[in-house]
Amino acid sequence: MTTRQVRAVRGAIGALVAVLLGAAAHTIGGGEAPSPAVVAAVALLAWPFAVLLAGRRLAGWRIVATVMVTQLLLHVAFTLVGHGTAAVASPAGHHGAVSLALLSGTTVAPDAPMTAMHVAAAVSTVFVLYAGERMLRALARGIRLVFARIDAVVAPLANRVPSATTTPVAAPSSFLPLSSLSRRGPPVFAGR
Repeated sequence: MTTRQVRAVRGAIGALVAVLLGAAAHTIGGGEAPSPAVVAAVALLAWPFAVLLAGRRLAGWRIVATVMVTQLLLHVAFTLVGHGTAAVASPAGHHGAVSLALLSGTTVAPDAPMTAMHVAAAVSTVFVLYAGERMLRALARGIRLVFARIDAVVAPLANRVPSATTTPVAAPSSFLPLSSLSRRGPPVFAGR
């Protein structure tokens, strides 16, 4: 894989892990559970930013900073979108225009259990991302080692010269019956 592809995969996995753990933490911390569509939308929106912050090499400080900011933004997104009051249709006039009633009883500031759960989600996300990438690299090294050993065993067998056969080969017969000769062929030109 190229460096760009590795960053894209790392960003996608990072965004997905952060959003899933953030949604679980938000729900366990006392918030309303976000719908699967909201979780998918937030993960897709987080993906490009996670790719930008992923970097070429694994850096602990970069992961921690990204995850902490991500958990804060996830809390805000899940709080605003999770309550069905984010967009309310205007009852009169403007032909179905939508007015935003974002803060109708909804507080964005987290309480202590919510903060504790988002911090736990951030710590879990950092652990999963850091240990997961190290585990995948070790797994890839192990797979390459297994294939190298298989190649070392199979390659000499494939290049081995087969032994001479001891069965005699019958000599071709000089006698051919006339019925086996074919006189068929293309027609001769008549104008010759």
